[in-house]
Amino acid sequence: MDTISSDCQPSVHLEGYLYTHTFLIRRKVWCELRGEYLLIFPHATRRNKGARAIPLDHARLIYSEGQSHFALEEHLRATPQVEVFHADRTVIQRWVTSLRSVLLGAGGQSPVERQSSTARPIDEPSRSAPTVDRLKSFLFDTIPPRNIAKVCAPSVGGPQQLIDRLKTLQLMGKKQPEMVEVGIDDFRIVRLLGEGTHGTVYQVEHKVSGATYALKLISKDHIKRPSSFFIELYVLRTLRHPFVVRLATAFQTEQYVGVLLNYLPNGTLQKRLFRSSRIPLREARIYAAQILLGIEYLHDRGIVYRDLKPENVVLDEHNACVLTDMSLARRNTLCFTICGTPLYVAPEVLLRDGYTKDIDWWSFGVVLYEMIVGVTPFVAETTDAIFEKILTRDVRFPYGMHLPREATDLIRSLLRKNPVNRLTNPRDIRMHPFFAGICWETLIRSSAGATREDV
Repeated sequence: MDTISSDCQPSVHLEGYLYTHTFLIRRKVWCELRGEYLLIFPHATRRNKGARAIPLDHARLIYSEGQSHFALEEHLRATPQVEVFHADRTVIQRWVTSLRSVLLGAGGQSPVERQSSTARPIDEPSRSAPTVDRLKSFLFDTIPPRNIAKVCAPSVGGPQQLIDRLKTLQLMGKKQPEMVEVGIDDFRIVRLLGEGTHGTVYQVEHKVSGATYALKLISKDHIKRPSSFFIELYVLRTLRHPFVVRLATAFQTEQYVGVLLNYLPNGTLQKRLFRSSRIPLREARIYAAQILLGIEYLHDRGIVYRDLKPENVVLDEHNACVLTDMSLARRNTLCFTICGTPLYVAPEVLLRDGYTKDIDWWSFGVVLYEMIVGVTPFVAETTDAIFEKILTRDVRFPYGMHLPREATDLIRSLLRKNPVNRLTNPRDIRMHPFFAGICWETLIRSSAGATREDV
């Protein structure tokens, strides 16, 4: 989703108040159809701070005749990005007519339109084979221009051909000549670490150096959104911190892409919680301090994590917490995409007014609560019920559980609904009484010293 300023824009084709629906909340918004963008503002008088912008040349109109709503879906998204309502069906019809005229004018072709209750048209472009031009628009803000020219060359076709140009992205975070040209035959598989929807992770040993790594093998057939895959690799290659996972290199076979990461032998924080439900306060304080430093490092480099949860925090050989899985990480700009894990998602993500790196500190508060209490603060039986609690209920602590005041105060400060009132400055968080006794410089230095630069 794009964000653009309302200044210096093309003339308005149509404007007016409509309603959007975000989970349990229906919200009134001001909409403008300008050029080939649909702009959505919180209010007609609040247009000086930019808008949520939907590029119509990358969108599909979803509408059934006579309905009081329509949706716009981006080509590379699995779900509609915005659904718009109005009680007066003639208003919706007027907007649909205007949108169709713009879509017809974008590229001189008929709009790809899908009825909301029917099957996909046979001539609709496949999501698994997006065009290079569409990919270029998604990659432009995340990969340096000199690399875009290589990745999006005219001779490149679909995702598999793009993946075949992995080496042009210069994936090495730190140049190591002996590891640049590695392949699957250079490693001995020790054991299976885990299987997921998008890949399988193995513990492997480099046959020459004897160094141990985690190797994530991803089938090229499963890479439906090359842009997101490239973003994750691009983020990984820039990171070097003891509490953030490190990319050694990446390579490919005919069927797979291999992503080589530093090996973290002691399992996830989630498994640690499964073993004992609650983590002793002294241990939780150390874990929280390490996670805090990892998040602060990402933010200092202009990256918002967007998926902090115990499952993505893995313990290394020294039982230090390491942030992993950068698949949702993005530049720290105003974001609108609803993503993350329901139990850990921040209220502003659900409201879709736009969010920044402040959402990571909300998730940090949820993880801290879970470590010392044993459950998440907004647990419920259904996803909708979880979201309702996140949006409407203040954090509560179990009756009869005696927790230090500094712990409950920090958690409440991190879990304030309004990010303006939330504790989001990492320096202020580090100075909170909960972290009294933590020597931050020693914590970083000792962890960095214990981390071997094997690659």
